[in-house]
Amino acid sequence: MNHQSTPANVGSNDELGAWVPAHERVPATGTECVVLLRYSLGKPPFVSIDTWDVQREDPAGMGGPTIETGVGWDDNDENDVIAWIAIPSHPPADWDERLRWSEAKALNSALSGPYSGGSNDGLGVCPIDATDKGTP
Repeated sequence: MNHQSTPANVGSNDELGAWVPAHERVPATGTECVVLLRYSLGKPPFVSIDTWDVQREDPAGMGGPTIETGVGWDDNDENDVIAWIAIPSHPPADWDERLRWSEAKALNSALSGPYSGGSNDGLGVCPIDATDKGTP
């Protein structure tokens, strides 16, 4: 059986949904999407991330005020996008374990700094003693 995959007959992903052929419809303005692109007929398509949004242009080309020129893809020409899938909203920032680890490391450094009797990494804090009247 000779089965050719096209955006219309590629299966659906439960979380993202199915590919939407770009010639059938476009996403809502401001929608971040996974896009299937082809820049040249001699090269295979590939995926990227892009946003369908209001486009602006500087008519003078000198970095001055801009005017709205309509809607389109932020990073790609409309003719290069074969299909798209809207990306769900981003998860909360606290899902990023690296962020939690970084914050915990910074807190530990501050609590074990040179003024707390811990390591001398220069990131510590100097505690304020309410009984200290400034005498050496």
